[in-house]
Amino acid sequence: MTRNLNENIGEMKPDDLIYDATHQLDARVVEVEIASGGKGGTLERGQVLDLKDGTYAVHAEGGAANVIVAESTEYSGEDDAVSVSAYISGSFRHSALVSDVELVPGDIEKLREVGIIVK
Repeated sequence: MTRNLNENIGEMKPDDLIYDATHQLDARVVEVEIASGGKGGTLERGQVLDLKDGTYAVHAEGGAANVIVAESTEYSGEDDAVSVSAYISGSFRHSALVSDVELVPGDIEKLREVGIIVK
């Protein structure tokens, strides 16, 4: 049986989330509380998450930015929380971060304090 070894199996689309390798890239799984209102959704790769009182949530104005979602993760309308892999350190491109509110210098500084460098 002959097989074509240069066959395209999938398509790779590079994203610009990771800026460079000057700072060590590290991740872990975090549980994010979801206010879905009965609708499902997706936490997108690059989504900024806040940490408040030991609970992670989608970044909101005045929130304490803490981690960045590493892989897009879907959730259903029945979910109150979802586990996602999230970057806890590394260098990231500002233009590739996802947030419903504008990231202000205070948010960038909060991320820097935990080892996430935004360039």
